[in-house]
Amino acid sequence: MHPETRGRFRVHNRRPSRQADEVILVELPDEPRDPESPEDTDLYEPIRAVVPEDSDESTDSAANSVRPGHVIEATLSWENSDAYLRETTVRRRSQFYFANNITGLFRAASTLWEETRTAGDHMGATATRSTDGDPNGALYVFADPTGRNLYAELGDGRVPIEPLIDRVNGRRGASERAVFVLQPAGGEFVVVYVVFDPEGVLAGTVRDTYDLDEHAPRSAGDQGDSDEAATDSVATLADLGIDSDDQQDFSGE
Repeated sequence: MHPETRGRFRVHNRRPSRQADEVILVELPDEPRDPESPEDTDLYEPIRAVVPEDSDESTDSAANSVRPGHVIEATLSWENSDAYLRETTVRRRSQFYFANNITGLFRAASTLWEETRTAGDHMGATATRSTDGDPNGALYVFADPTGRNLYAELGDGRVPIEPLIDRVNGRRGASERAVFVLQPAGGEFVVVYVVFDPEGVLAGTVRDTYDLDEHAPRSAGDQGDSDEAATDSVATLADLGIDSDDQQDFSGE
């Protein structure tokens, strides 16, 4: 009998394969924790798991429920240090999307990057608003450090997206989100856009603009040697220069 692990996970990414898809999972703590705390150095460490072929057509079958962004309760079966996804129940249907080499970056992101670069910073953040003035997203830009591929690290889970979602949920309450990780052509910086309503007009517009299929599993693409990447240590918010005390208001209050 193989050892098993039962827990709550974020489906960070999924890579289609001819034989069996591989997913990147991030185990979620019961309560939000500080990823900069010394005792939480392994927090959000990615786990690679195989999605077994599944003839079950139910919504929560492993093959159907393991979509990037979803929060699931799952059992992992370990065989010779390899993880296999066995049982899944979807708890939150958030959505992650990855796209690189994009053109026509939306104005809010390009403006934020220009302001960030002009200020000599390597990270910028702001809240975006609807035409009615209501907050509808948390927008981040990160310079791609020399010698690194930040887009690939975000896609592989080596740089965690979860703390950015935790920050939004801490101000607005836990809910489903749409998260877009975009790298403009040229690779100078990366955009992470946490859209509050995954089914709203804004999320739909971003999907349509960059031809992101709402239902198909997404891969981060062009991430280099994934086997080598898997051996690297997990980065933290400090590596990207995010101020954990930032009081950017995403609550709308």
